[in-house]
Amino acid sequence: METDKKLYTLDEIASYLQLSREKVTRLIKEKQFPAHKIDKQWRFFLHEVDSWVANRNSFDE
Repeated sequence: METDKKLYTLDEIASYLQLSREKVTRLIKEKQFPAHKIDKQWRFFLHEVDSWVANRNSFDE
């Protein structure tokens, strides 16, 4: 299985998950979401996000 090495932006991941930017940012700040800070911007690997989703029962709003 080939792992996607592309880094996604906050907007791309929020859209992918159908969540607001604010919700994703809150999850990052609460250390509940797989994110990587590069300079001053958050970046994400899709395989890490997919794994995070698979291990959750639901999104807590």
